[in-house]
Amino acid sequence: MSARRIRRTPDPLAGPAPWVPGRSGVLLVLAGTGGATGPWHAVVATLAGALGLDVAVEATAPGDHAQGGWVDAVVRRAADADGPVLVLPAPAVGDDAVGLPDRALRRVLAPFDASDEVSSSIVPVLQRLLDADVAVSQLHVTSAASVPGMWEGSGHHAVAWHAELRRRHQVGSATVEVAGGTPAVAVAARASQADLVLLCWARPATSGRARTAPAVLRAVDVPVLLLGRC
Repeated sequence: MSARRIRRTPDPLAGPAPWVPGRSGVLLVLAGTGGATGPWHAVVATLAGALGLDVAVEATAPGDHAQGGWVDAVVRRAADADGPVLVLPAPAVGDDAVGLPDRALRRVLAPFDASDEVSSSIVPVLQRLLDADVAVSQLHVTSAASVPGMWEGSGHHAVAWHAELRRRHQVGSATVEVAGGTPAVAVAARASQADLVLLCWARPATSGRARTAPAVLRAVDVPVLLLGRC
């Protein structure tokens, strides 16, 4: 499947309906100032094929990149989208991606916070990626506020808690890792080993997931798939 522009005519009487895996729709790709997928063409095509979505590519404004405000711009645009939004990395100033090697979609990093709403949103997507022979690494980030009450450091309690986390949230053959600290920092530290980061984000600006998404976009240099309404 090749990336292409498509035009949709919204129904003015219908509000936006959240996309769910298995339903047809559009993968909105927010690309660089030229509106091209560049070295990420294969990533876009594989992802769209796995999810069964058409592709719509939109360019970001030159001023957004030059002034460093591209993250705010793409978050605003993503908030208006009905389905998943794939954000390609912002190019360096003067970088037109000419001569950069194509990237394949082989490895996905999927942070999760163990809530039921996130699980219901990302599990079907991760299963489709696994079915497409894409390796998935699930990452759960803990903090002092989210460490379970039974936690006593390393030892029996930690082993039991990790086992229960995997039992409840591991998707198929995906690996499950636990890290501590700030979510954006933990994701950025592992993003270089992935071809795509999958984030379940919430649109209200006051929520933790809504604050994490912009921080991750600024910190990583691989595409980020935003699944909204989580």
